[in-house]
Amino acid sequence: MSASGALTTKARAMFGMRLKEAEYQKLLQQKTVSELAYSLKHDPAYSKVLDGINEKAIHRGQLETLLRRELFVRIEELMRYADETDLIKIAVINIEVSMILRMVRNLADGKVTSEERSSTINMLPMYMEKYIGFKIADFVNVSSMMDLEKVLVDTPYHDVISEYSKLDEFDYSNLEHDLFNVNNNIIHESISDGQNESRLTELWNVRVELDNICTIYRLKKYFKVSSERIKQLVVDKYALFNKKEINQIIDECSADEVVDKLKKKYHRYIGERKFNDIESYRTMIFYNYNHTILEYEEDPMLVMLAYVNLLQIEIDNLINIIEGVRYHVNPERIKTLLIY
Repeated sequence: MSASGALTTKARAMFGMRLKEAEYQKLLQQKTVSELAYSLKHDPAYSKVLDGINEKAIHRGQLETLLRRELFVRIEELMRYADETDLIKIAVINIEVSMILRMVRNLADGKVTSEERSSTINMLPMYMEKYIGFKIADFVNVSSMMDLEKVLVDTPYHDVISEYSKLDEFDYSNLEHDLFNVNNNIIHESISDGQNESRLTELWNVRVELDNICTIYRLKKYFKVSSERIKQLVVDKYALFNKKEINQIIDECSADEVVDKLKKKYHRYIGERKFNDIESYRTMIFYNYNHTILEYEEDPMLVMLAYVNLLQIEIDNLINIIEGVRYHVNPERIKTLLIY
């Protein structure tokens, strides 16, 4: 079997071990974080990453960190079957922006404690550092935007952070937008050299477009932001919608109409479930879109990225369950947040 064939086979086999409704129902019956940890520890999909933990002593943050680490463990497992550096770059690039934004939020909130720095670093297995564009361990010493700028000096993100570090105050939304633009440019440069450029571009742009739609909805629903300001904050990438349609939504639609437009355009990926929030529709669409790719496509990069996206949704499900149990949320309410 070729390396590419082995990768697609492995990704599909790993997806076959995903948590299904019965497993989720069992988790929803647990009353404490310790009980959840015990249940996951004895599930074949998560037994390895949780091996050796003391489930009676583990707290919510530790359990969430271990589950997030599982994402990178499985990416590394798939990388054994990959022979394309760009595939690795695309699979892990969101980690970079997520870490930077997490640090910026904590700096803005004045919450950059030694515990927070350790949590940021421990979220990643250190062997992933060879795929990350900066030294993860250097985050230990970051206590200001100037410090963060120094850590990112040799990365594509440096110029953005340098610009914002000179400001006494700045709009976090603008910074997030600018960092994700850098992220998207890197992704598209990698994709442009691939053998299946159009499908890879669509996969990435679907993600960006769904995030754009959610941004438009939230800004209209909760902040009453002007159309011009919304246009400044969306990323200029399109998939099923085109630029004219997005601008029409921004200019003419109410928040509820934004949801209707999303459901109509992505109707084949909606399914029968009804949700009360646009984020759940977004995640359901993204799940079904990636599931279709995983099932029918043969390109190894497409299949791997689809699997990574699906696994991220599963781990987000687990985080939602942990948070719900921790704060005594009704299990039926937690269940409405799960996408599978």
